[in-house]
Amino acid sequence: MYTQRVYLLSLFLGLALSATHHNHNLGGGTLITDIVDRLWINADINDDSELSEPEFLREFIDNFDRDGQHTVSETEFIHQWSHSYHEHKDFTQLVFQHFDLDGDGTLTESDLHRLFNHMDLNADTQISKAEFTTMMAYVFGRLPYE
Repeated sequence: MYTQRVYLLSLFLGLALSATHHNHNLGGGTLITDIVDRLWINADINDDSELSEPEFLREFIDNFDRDGQHTVSETEFIHQWSHSYHEHKDFTQLVFQHFDLDGDGTLTESDLHRLFNHMDLNADTQISKAEFTTMMAYVFGRLPYE
């Protein structure tokens, strides 16, 4: 199982580097690497080069939740992501749909807990920058480019 995860990590990192090499823009706005870097900087609060689950939740719940309900609606997500990363609404909506794992139109702690666990490839309860980049490259790789 560990060997498969390492293989997948290598594959996805290769995809991320390939996308960077070709200088793809997402949705007409920001480069993949710029988005990943900004997300990482915003989320890694203690600057220890790893994300804990509380840091991950803070980035996506606290920073995106505009009505204080401790969940993120599609509208809130689109507004904040578009503002932060200058992406078109249609593209941002597709990113949201990938993060909304239960498909209920709201990002909850449950969705983000599951997403965190998917990103934590070595199951050490921390997300490294490589693991984060791998998952984001996977998500972005599944979205249509303009």
